[in-house]
Amino acid sequence: MITNILSLPNEVIEIICNELKGSRKCLRLLCTRFNEVLQPILFFHVTIDFQRPSTLRDLAANSELPMLIQHLDVKGILDRDTNMSDLFLSVVVPQLVNVRKVIGTFHEISSEYFLDCLANMQRLEDVTLEVIGHGGCIPNIKLSRLRPLQRISLSKIWERQSTLVLQDDISFLISLSPDLQCLELDSGIHHSEGMAPSFNDILDRINEEKLLQITRLRLQCFGVQWNKSITTRLFSLTSLTLLDIYPYAPVKNPMDEAEVLSPLHMNEALWKTLQLEGIILRELVTDEICEVFLDYIASYSGLIKLVLTRATAHNGDAVAADTLAETFYFQVLPLHADSLEILDIRGAYERKWCYGYHYSDSLRQCRRLNRTCLSIYPQDINQRVGEDAIWSLLEVAEKLPLLEHLYILQACPEEERGVLNYNWWNHRSSLVSDAIERSIRYAPKFTPPCPGFAVITQTHRFLASTYSLSKGMRRPWFQGFFASHFRFPALLHH
Repeated sequence: MITNILSLPNEVIEIICNELKGSRKCLRLLCTRFNEVLQPILFFHVTIDFQRPSTLRDLAANSELPMLIQHLDVKGILDRDTNMSDLFLSVVVPQLVNVRKVIGTFHEISSEYFLDCLANMQRLEDVTLEVIGHGGCIPNIKLSRLRPLQRISLSKIWERQSTLVLQDDISFLISLSPDLQCLELDSGIHHSEGMAPSFNDILDRINEEKLLQITRLRLQCFGVQWNKSITTRLFSLTSLTLLDIYPYAPVKNPMDEAEVLSPLHMNEALWKTLQLEGIILRELVTDEICEVFLDYIASYSGLIKLVLTRATAHNGDAVAADTLAETFYFQVLPLHADSLEILDIRGAYERKWCYGYHYSDSLRQCRRLNRTCLSIYPQDINQRVGEDAIWSLLEVAEKLPLLEHLYILQACPEEERGVLNYNWWNHRSSLVSDAIERSIRYAPKFTPPCPGFAVITQTHRFLASTYSLSKGMRRPWFQGFFASHFRFPALLHH
């Protein structure tokens, strides 16, 4: 049997090995032929963890292996004087000639020489950097050392770094990268904790005549004054993520007071500008909703991904929030029904942004949905009456042929609007999650095994799950809840 397999061309053996993902390392040791085929696959994406240096030693012992790496994930770089760091710098880095993508989680005291490593990677296109550790200001992170890039992602660097120096370096790096397509910036500084950096200041340091080719922009914890100048320079934008954004107006003269828009007016200015400039977004993630936002996404069709991380009215008014929710589900959502693949609506409070039976017709039209996440109003979980919102949602999901993941969340109680008691909420969250799980488990016409609730119907099967906000989540609109599906052994395909 093995002899027959070895007589096949390398391309066929590679296909066979790709189907045996869990056995690749064992197959590699079986014979030289398998090793030749599997080495480029196994070492295409490598993670180096300085706390677990076995991979680093393997790369240092075989000079051919580092040359196979194209995606490199580096974790926990410490001081330059450690033996492992010296091994990485002197032996491994010179061999990383084909690396195109790097994800670096590095310690605050190692930033300088880590960037030296990146500067030596001739084919580097994609960089994700995050600083760990605590303390005072870290040494200047000289991003200007890097080569032109296609994707830049920076996180938590501003917390202990000179804002002005960083803004100059980022502006220089953007100017240096004519093919830059994706820019992701997370300052890690919430507005309530101090003055977060300004995205306007970064763009103002770039030559006004330079038109950027950025198609994907993600900003978190930044100040922004959205105007026609920004929109003109980001004319290629197709994907936009804005989280924890606050109004910002630059002060040209320290003696003058800058006119700062209110958060509501800032959001209105953003969506009006996008609409007037004719920028059509295919992917949109935001935590601020207003009437002008709905007008913008109602002005066109073709959204592929829509994520509303905290769906409510901007001013917190419950009646206004209900009006926005009904406008969205009945008038706006059907416009994008033929294109939406990811729909994530996390209601901030238990009102009409939560899924109800009356929204089923609008949701049923979205037949291209692959993944959806919706909040549920606990009072609508009523198995005795037979009008359970969970059961209604499962019936809608059954009619969506491409659906693979269905996430069901709960929202904050309406009586806690603006004065959330986390201890009480955590307890209530567990109770509601249990109710959701029971409703999924005992839904009629469906056979969900446990755990993970792979709901099997006559047409297809999909993964339905909930997530207890009391386990690892501080806020119901916390950004990382999508990781909950990793609790399940595998993703099911219809």
